[in-house]
Amino acid sequence: MIWGLLLLPTLLAGGLALYGRAHHAWMLPVRVVAVGSAVLVVLLELLPASVAALGIWALVVAVLAFTAPWVVERLAGDAAQSGWAAVGVVAVHQMADGAQMGVVGTDSPAVLAVLALHGAPLVATAVLGAADQGRTAGVLALALLTAGLTTGMALGQVAVPVLAPIEPWLQAGIGGLLLHVFGHDVAAALTKRKAVEA
Repeated sequence: MIWGLLLLPTLLAGGLALYGRAHHAWMLPVRVVAVGSAVLVVLLELLPASVAALGIWALVVAVLAFTAPWVVERLAGDAAQSGWAAVGVVAVHQMADGAQMGVVGTDSPAVLAVLALHGAPLVATAVLGAADQGRTAGVLALALLTAGLTTGMALGQVAVPVLAPIEPWLQAGIGGLLLHVFGHDVAAALTKRKAVEA
């Protein structure tokens, strides 16, 4: 029962993003809250936790993760720039969160709730990015992110020794990638708004 409840923040965040996408008056506030909250998760949680564990190496990994997609985009052209990049990065984050939930188990409901809630802004931002390609893409993105969380929960219950040593490296890399992806999201939203106003 409790494992199903842990999916609710993901489903609600994605649903709100899809609702905001379908109702244009809600779009800008939903996007601002989602991206702002997601950036706070990266800056106040992911990167500080990885820096505490790895020191300066966490910042090196984060900067490389932030800049590597830029290089790939320049080489591959505009086709590489899509909301699916955000979905992929957030899916990895969802799996990591799910794995932490699996490790914690049902003995600590408060910790489980915090883990479930903190990913919600990331989910909303990724679903918004995918939904720019249509409602079906947004629904598919939400399904993939929910599957990522569920898969992580299952893995966390069996793969604790493997995940623990690499967690700080994953946090640093995911943090850098998310900042890159969110930068694209903000730039795309501003470009669309200027085009609408023109």
